[in-house]
Amino acid sequence: MFRFNNKSSILNKEIMPHIAVTMLPGRSRAIKQDLAEKLRDTLIEVLGVDSKYISVSIEDVEMKDWEKSMERIKDKYMIINTQNE
Repeated sequence: MFRFNNKSSILNKEIMPHIAVTMLPGRSRAIKQDLAEKLRDTLIEVLGVDSKYISVSIEDVEMKDWEKSMERIKDKYMIINTQNE
């Protein structure tokens, strides 16, 4: 597993990752909480970032608004895209 290792003087507190999840509505707050915690835990493991510096947001988007919602994400930031597979 890759672990963030930067030999410069960057401190973990300067690396404040945010994960933004967009999904169709219908999942409970409890499921979203569980997902957010698991995503946070993955960042802790992979990047070595302290949990107090990580934020996660989950946005429900109706199917009718899905395409428009995805347009706001620039291609250069889209890492995995089912539309291109």
